[in-house]
Amino acid sequence: MGSEIVNLINTGKLDMALLSISSEKPRLFEKGEEMFWDDEHISKGMLEAHLKKEIYSDFTGKEYTDNSESIAIIAENNG
Repeated sequence: MGSEIVNLINTGKLDMALLSISSEKPRLFEKGEEMFWDDEHISKGMLEAHLKKEIYSDFTGKEYTDNSESIAIIAENNG
């Protein structure tokens, strides 16, 4: 495996700068200027997602009848 990585570096197929950035520990969450849920676009989309069952049934291929079932479907699809 180590020789494969060296080969990728030598052939220019592995971007060391990108690898360095992607391996850094992410910054802690920082509170932004605006409240996320107060954003008109976000709040409208979230309301629509909660009220329209077909949004998630189209995505998952499954239908649900309540929030607990939708949470299980989302958790199942996200590992």
